Amino acid sequence: MQLYKHLIDEIKDAIDKDDLKEVQEMYDSIDFNDSQIPWDYVFQKVYLYACLKKKQKFIAWFENIFYQFNQIQQSGIRHTLNYGRFISR
Repeated sequence: MQLYKHLIDEIKDAIDKDDLKEVQEMYDSIDFNDSQIPWDYVFQKVYLYACLKKKQKFIAWFENIFYQFNQIQQSGIRHTLNYGRFISR
């Protein structure tokens, strides 16, 4: 399994357990210079998963993380925030 798919599964498991601290610890330990991991894709998958599960504390935290992407990445995944807000109502 590719590393980023494993990472997505781990974050989804933490969302299911409602363990934001675990996700934050994973985030702090990640090397974002690893160019083999499509970080915008990972963000999109876990953000939408949190929205589907209606986990508001995760949604708010991920929305703060969004602004740490560069402008090109932000423009590519900005629609994800709007869709996520819609499905999390």
